Amino acid sequence: MINKKIKIKKIQKEYLLNSLFKSKNFYGESLKETKKKNLPFIYGFRHNYSIINLKSTIFFLQKALFLIKLCIKKNKKILIIGDSFDIKFLLSESKKINFTQNNKNIILKNDIWVNGLLTNKTISNFLKQNKINLVILLKSKTKQNYLLTEFNHKNIPVITLNNTNSNIDYINYPIFSNTKNLKSLFFLIYLIRKTFSK
Repeated sequence: MINKKIKIKKIQKEYLLNSLFKSKNFYGESLKETKKKNLPFIYGFRHNYSIINLKSTIFFLQKALFLIKLCIKKNKKILIIGDSFDIKFLLSESKKINFTQNNKNIILKNDIWVNGLLTNKTISNFLKQNKINLVILLKSKTKQNYLLTEFNHKNIPVITLNNTNSNIDYINYPIFSNTKNLKSLFFLIYLIRKTFSK
């Protein structure tokens, strides 16, 4: 029984590694734009561009997907922030399943909500009213540090899909990927969508 579990875990890791590689998730930003704090997540550099360490991506991805499943199981509230294109893809599951209709604990917000309307006071009030337990940033382009600071202050875990030029302060599960490539980004969003739809 133990050997079977080990084999399943090995197959899952191999599948993820192959899929991440095929979808070109390993390409990071240029050496100039890559942040020093993100160096532990980088395998090396090629032609002045960073190569993302896919093993660390898989490590945080598996932890993040497990946490999402746990929150769904325990009926915890999840806030998902992304641009309209990301959210549209996240929701483009088969017509039979719309996880936001099936689960009222999932709150979707467009990044315009973050970049245009939020202040320290409004985010604080929003978090109080909704009692958010987990935040997923589909692309961590959010410039407002107060948003992440507020999540950290309230002890709310944050999952992000980010590139090597992203700021990972106050982020619990940084999933490094090639966010400029739609194929690589949408593969990760597809995995998140699959987790919600189960």
